[in-house]
Amino acid sequence: MPSVNVKGVRLNYVEQGTGDKIIVFVHGVGAAAGTWKEALELLPASYHAYALDLRGYGKSERAKEGFAIPQFAEDVYHFSQALGLERFTYVGHSMGGAIGMQLALDHPEVLKGSVLVAPVPADGFKVSPDIEAVVLGLADATPEEVKGLTPFFFTKPLSDQRIQELTEDLLAVVREAFFASMDAIKSFNVESRLGEIMLPTLIMAAEKDLFCPVDDLRRTAKGIGGSRFEISEGVGHFLHIENPKRFVDLLTRFIEDTGLQ
Repeated sequence: MPSVNVKGVRLNYVEQGTGDKIIVFVHGVGAAAGTWKEALELLPASYHAYALDLRGYGKSERAKEGFAIPQFAEDVYHFSQALGLERFTYVGHSMGGAIGMQLALDHPEVLKGSVLVAPVPADGFKVSPDIEAVVLGLADATPEEVKGLTPFFFTKPLSDQRIQELTEDLLAVVREAFFASMDAIKSFNVESRLGEIMLPTLIMAAEKDLFCPVDDLRRTAKGIGGSRFEISEGVGHFLHIENPKRFVDLLTRFIEDTGLQ
């Protein structure tokens, strides 16, 4: 994987395509650039995609600090500047969605539009103690235990190979990054500032999502003027993995319809 130095932190990324429609993909807690594998395989050749590993995640530098949402947003901004990406469409999943909202508030000048995929709601990650325990338990889970927890995140069985890939991404996360990221998404709150986001925005929700419920995301969408809201039926939190065709269809249609070229 190629990498770039961002303010002293090396960030690895996956690059695909050479078209003029530039997209930057950002993962959530416990994941990495590999979470976008299915989507990237379906993305048209006219799109130039960059999927990065956040600091402390994947193959990026094993940083021990800097895991607040505003810092992650700054990393994405400087990542784009280091690669000479003047303006791009941002796509973020879960915590990546919170990062996208922060980026739209702090650096709207680099964004053409924003796609928030099962994002942490604008008023933060709020779930029952039982569901939160499932997420926190991933930090110390064995590969077999991770496999046993997949029904909380997916409604359909994954292949053993795909589970292994996702498990490797999870196990690569620096412990400090994992727990600090969880604290960051719980304390995240930009609900009062959503009206400041003037960019074309698409929010994708998953019908069976136990972590970022549809009703919470509908409320977030209503706060962003003119945003689009789409629900994918019969899928869980990782809707882009479970139904990548619908995900890519919604993404490319949004980009085409709003002229984000």
